[in-house]
Amino acid sequence: MKNLLWIVVAVVVLGAGYVLFTGQDGEVAPEVDDATEESEAPAGATEDSSENATEEPAEDAAEEAVEEAETAVEEAVDQANDAVDEAADDVQQAVDEAVDEATDAANEAVDAASDAVDAATDAATDAVNEATSDTVESVSESLGLDTGSSTLPDVGNDTQTGVNGE
Repeated sequence: MKNLLWIVVAVVVLGAGYVLFTGQDGEVAPEVDDATEESEAPAGATEDSSENATEEPAEDAAEEAVEEAETAVEEAVDQANDAVDEAADDVQQAVDEAVDEATDAANEAVDAASDAVDAATDAATDAVNEATSDTVESVSESLGLDTGSSTLPDVGNDTQTGVNGE
């Protein structure tokens, strides 16, 4: 008996959900109204005839209500599947866009790092050249050589003066 009660409650909930979802007016199942009208026994009817009259339309109405509920559930499942597919497509598109943006940002970071390395290399090269130039100039001055030339003189082949002034 409890199972039957739960089935009836489920049918009522599904029927109400169907009505709410489809936007139909308040009349859920006109067959149920007809069945209840037919199920009312006349005052002078016997007990057997009233039971037969009540059971058949009620069974038909219950079967129709179950069929309508099954149809409503199938439609709801189809619509839920469509919504899930749509959401999955939206998520996939968002992920693709995020990957593209991350790739672009990474490429920009690589370009900026490359530019920074080039600038540091240029600065280091300039500093080394300047230090070398200053060192050559200092050594040239200390030896008494002409600092106007950009190349070092060949000290080993100096024919002008000897070691002891010879």
